[in-house]
Amino acid sequence: MKSAYRLWVTSAEKDAMVRILTSCGGQVTAAAPTTTTTVELPPPPPPAPTTTEAPRPLVPAATPDGGSAYYRNCSAARAAGAAPLRVGDPGYRAGLDRDGDGVACE
Repeated sequence: MKSAYRLWVTSAEKDAMVRILTSCGGQVTAAAPTTTTTVELPPPPPPAPTTTEAPRPLVPAATPDGGSAYYRNCSAARAAGAAPLRVGDPGYRAGLDRDGDGVACE
């Protein structure tokens, strides 16, 4: 297999191959390659730029009189007992709906 795919063989592997082939009556006719091939990998891509969103002011949760709500993130919505948020619910916004299915903070 190593020869068929032109893979390198360590000296320990070569010794084992010779030992096994010799013990079963086989005849070793060619020396196994013992050189190591170095493959150059391309450099990793640069890290993606990070953007920092400016903090938004917190707005109180929905009020019984139909006021609106704003949650900075899903943790805030969960802490307020409002999660999951559905389209039309106070505090729902697309930025909280990662998979775009109309339900945020699932």
